[in-house]
Amino acid sequence: MALAYGDNKRASGYPLLRGTHLPVTSDAAFFWSQGSVNGVHMTASKPVYKEGNLKPIPSPLLLKRFTGAGGWHDTCAGILGLTKMDWNNNTLYKKLPVTLEYSQRFARIIPQNPNMVDDVFDFRNFM
Repeated sequence: MALAYGDNKRASGYPLLRGTHLPVTSDAAFFWSQGSVNGVHMTASKPVYKEGNLKPIPSPLLLKRFTGAGGWHDTCAGILGLTKMDWNNNTLYKKLPVTLEYSQRFARIIPQNPNMVDDVFDFRNFM
């Protein structure tokens, strides 16, 4: 679940919680799809930050709304869920939603197989 800025309770020495969002304007927000995760350890109550050794500070995604209005909570919660759906990976989460990551892969495959353009494929075939 996405947390609004200011609700982020973190342990000392850990980055902000995964799912934190910070509205910048009414149509833009920063969203951290990476960060500390609570509840992963069964015995310890400390948070986990899986990229800590490689990337000590998580970088946010910039979300922009081009139509509609409203808060960011539902949008961020949806994106957060899609970062955990990579069936070919056993990691806790990815930075980008699975729909963006695999559409980029598909875009690299099409030039190698131009006959695929006119066919309909199940999205799962490319995961």
